[in-house]
Amino acid sequence: IILIATQIAATLGYYPGWETTEWRGFQYGPPLFTGAISMGLAIGIVLWWAIFNRKYLFMTIRLAMGKGTDEEKRYESEEPMSYRNIYLSIIALFIILYVVMGIGSDLWRTAPILLIFTIIHMIALARVHAYAPFYLGSTGPHGFTHGYTKWITPLLGYPEPMTEEAKTTEYLFTHNWLARPICGEEGGFPFFGSVLYQGPAYRMARDAGIHSKNMFKVLLLSIVIGSIIGTSVCVLMWNSYGLMNLPVNKEWDKLSTGDVAEMNASPPPAVWWEYGIIGILLMGFVYYMHSRYLWFWPDPAGLLIGFSNYFDERITFFPVLVAWIIKYIIFKIGGTKLYEDVGVPCAIGFLSGYAVLAMINNAAAVLKFYFPY
Repeated sequence: IILIATQIAATLGYYPGWETTEWRGFQYGPPLFTGAISMGLAIGIVLWWAIFNRKYLFMTIRLAMGKGTDEEKRYESEEPMSYRNIYLSIIALFIILYVVMGIGSDLWRTAPILLIFTIIHMIALARVHAYAPFYLGSTGPHGFTHGYTKWITPLLGYPEPMTEEAKTTEYLFTHNWLARPICGEEGGFPFFGSVLYQGPAYRMARDAGIHSKNMFKVLLLSIVIGSIIGTSVCVLMWNSYGLMNLPVNKEWDKLSTGDVAEMNASPPPAVWWEYGIIGILLMGFVYYMHSRYLWFWPDPAGLLIGFSNYFDERITFFPVLVAWIIKYIIFKIGGTKLYEDVGVPCAIGFLSGYAVLAMINNAAAVLKFYFPY
């Protein structure tokens, strides 16, 4: 859709000189503003999921309040935690993070907004990753996470366009939180995006006959141990050898997202609002059609992936196409029985083998650093 729309816009004269340059990047400007649309799609995939599954959400609230039928309580017993503990954990963690972010700084205004957008964004990424294990990043002034900052900063009283004199710690923190490590480019990496991998983990646990409570314990233990070991090793390695001497990414400027010139190159807030609403409505249409009519094959997650700037920049269309063709052939030949009896075990074996090889490769890389060969 974007390719065709870009060609039409170029033919109408919107992109002078496009015949001799790469097409990538044109779609982020007028008249398409696909970055702003993708922001609305990210919000919409969460909003419309909640609307279409409102009965389920109301059921979880009833169970959290100690109500619900016996059948609903049996359904809850299959969850890793009770719904009451889940809601209490969300509220408690929200308050703790707000206090930690707000004490001793001027982040008390923006912290609640940042946390709300982070929750929405992580749910959106988790839903995309559950349907198609795809790293949905966002970079540059036209990435959809920058739209969040374009919405937020005017509400906090910052000028538009931004000036160097008006920059504060709150401004830099807001932009870097949303646009880089938490919600942006690195938000889908394994070391920042553990939330994205919980859905596939629970699915693999169900296929393997493992109760979700046990998988929850494994995930929680892995996150805690991984955070402690990862942070400790980073500090030790950086102080022992120096960051610039280590074979890791270090040249990226993480504060570039707070750069005034970069953020002023992004469309104004009005564009993000208007085209963001278009994205929300478009996602609602696709969600409704996909859930109601079997012949309407476009998936909401696929729509968000297609509009992502990472989809064209990271050239991920081909592996997605290959996976779709393989799955289609399996269903055509043997239906769901062949898919569940052969396809799923093969996929689990492939993923497990990849994980083992990744561990071996990482161990070999560490060994080579200390003992070059």
